[in-house]
Amino acid sequence: PIYHIANASVIPRVSLSDTERRNLRSSLRCGDRQLVSFFGFSYSHKGVDQLFDLADPAHHHIVIIGELSPEDAYHRHLLALIASDRWKDRVT
Repeated sequence: PIYHIANASVIPRVSLSDTERRNLRSSLRCGDRQLVSFFGFSYSHKGVDQLFDLADPAHHHIVIIGELSPEDAYHRHLLALIASDRWKDRVT
């Protein structure tokens, strides 16, 4: 048997009103900074840590959508970057 499995995003598209967008940004505490986000599993070969070098905390707020475990060495590295003076309160 031959099966066709369509390849499409499993994340539904969301449209937000201006008020909803402002409320979401407020909940992230990002102010007027641009959002830089990563969605997925944080493995070292994906270079998630490079976001902290490429983004500027004065202009950007990083959003990591995925689990970070202090038991994983790479995740500990990311958690240390998140807690650093440079990025404190600028990562969700």
